[in-house]
Amino acid sequence: MDLFDVRKYQSNMNCTGYFDVCCDASKTLAETSTELPRTFKGCGYVKNHPFPWFGMLYYQADISQRPKHKCGISFIHKEVALTAAHCLDQNGIWTVRKDKTIINIKRTISHPSYRATNLSNDIALIILDKPIELTDNMGLICVPPPNTALNNISCTVSTLNRNLDDFNQIILIEIPIVPKQTCLNKLRSTRLGDFFQLHYSFLCAGSENQDTCEGDGGSPLVCPIAGQPGRFHQTGIVSWGIGCAENNVPGVYVNVALFRDWIDEVMIENGFDIHSYRY
Repeated sequence: MDLFDVRKYQSNMNCTGYFDVCCDASKTLAETSTELPRTFKGCGYVKNHPFPWFGMLYYQADISQRPKHKCGISFIHKEVALTAAHCLDQNGIWTVRKDKTIINIKRTISHPSYRATNLSNDIALIILDKPIELTDNMGLICVPPPNTALNNISCTVSTLNRNLDDFNQIILIEIPIVPKQTCLNKLRSTRLGDFFQLHYSFLCAGSENQDTCEGDGGSPLVCPIAGQPGRFHQTGIVSWGIGCAENNVPGVYVNVALFRDWIDEVMIENGFDIHSYRY
């Protein structure tokens, strides 16, 4: 048995978590007035879609196989998405899907310090082979600046509706950020043991019966931007956990703000505008 339960999709996925907020395209995080692309208001706003920046990563070993859902992603630029590095651990054919739109992937860039053994620095950028079209249903999420405070806030994460085989419907759950020491104590009470150390690149979030599960890896954890009602930034990336909503143990997420400088650097190196996800 692995110490960590990574959140990428497995063909034998069997989750025990139950979630109580189900959203379709008619429900939103907040009522805002996001405008159409010609007057694009900026990252982090929602209107007709609950998570307009959310997409899905699909994988196939070769062209003869049917693509399978692997992880979630989030768009930070018309040609760039964020995900977890552990989602990209296989060679094959990768595509991104947003509703009925299928986009091929040009390149993936995992953080150079990512380690599969403990999932530290579990973040990657996906470069698309063509830009997405920004609409009310397809938008960008903001990336927080370094040292963003995460105290006493409630955030939202998307998880798969496991009652549907095509994964086209997502469920939104509201979860609090959990203080690091509280999270560490909870994790040490599991099979990880008393000497487990949580890598600094992670943060924790979750509450009783509120958690992500396998297949949710790479998905965005978004939180309200202080002082900007109705606007959100991506605080975390779903990485791993112990089971799914078991024994009130929080889920573990990549702390995105810690990697803002790296994201900026990679974006600039590849000729992309870094203002698409700034606020």
